[in-house]
Amino acid sequence: RLQRLDHVTLLPPGVLLMLRMGALFSLGLLECQRDDKSALARFEELDRLGGENVRSFMLDQLRVLYHGFRGEITEAERYRDSVEAHAVQQGATWKAEVWSTCTMNAVYGNTRDADGTKRVTEHLERLRLEMPSLEQFYERALGTQAMVNGAPARAATWYEKTLARTGAADRVGWAAVRGALAMAYNELGQHARAQQICEETLAARAGDLDYVALMLQPQLQYCKALAGQASWAAAQAALDQLFIRYAESDNPVTRGAIHRTAAEL
Repeated sequence: RLQRLDHVTLLPPGVLLMLRMGALFSLGLLECQRDDKSALARFEELDRLGGENVRSFMLDQLRVLYHGFRGEITEAERYRDSVEAHAVQQGATWKAEVWSTCTMNAVYGNTRDADGTKRVTEHLERLRLEMPSLEQFYERALGTQAMVNGAPARAATWYEKTLARTGAADRVGWAAVRGALAMAYNELGQHARAQQICEETLAARAGDLDYVALMLQPQLQYCKALAGQASWAAAQAALDQLFIRYAESDNPVTRGAIHRTAAEL
């Protein structure tokens, strides 16, 4: 569909370039949550375009996500610092702070980074007072912080609260938060409730399984919920499917999470 822009003649070339870059950036945001090479190919496509300052800014934002979801936190934080430096040059520091804080909230949640989650939560506690729309990100961060600190009951309360918000199911991170909620209930021994959450989530997002950063946790927690109810054969079968589905993944976070779940079962 991007090729349609080649046939637009009424807009100046600079405007068309920005439209194309924006479309590629949006696709890259989604592809960073996959475990295939699509994100790297998108980086190359975006890098071939002009507009050096804007292009570099967009690429660094995407690389934060790409490396973050692979657990390569040093790289992710390096690109985050670069994003913030770009923002200072453009006089848009507050935008970068909001973006990087919300992005690292998702990254640290996926990697279960206690120190990172603590920093994000502190930032969001301040930012939400100026921008009420960030309240939902703050709630999610509080849930993750409680989870990594061994307080699943408190985590479940925060996750339930943010999931109850109007339009929650339409947001990109809905499945990931539901997976975290299922994790909390599994930790509490409420395995039937965890199973229900996972089944509902996986049914609603059945076509999204390639977006591993969003969809892995509901699948892992489903295995744990079955095992917690002594459905050993079903749990093993579900786990075997994960090994097959993500056999070609070279993402350390994905591979580690699946093997860790297998060891726990």
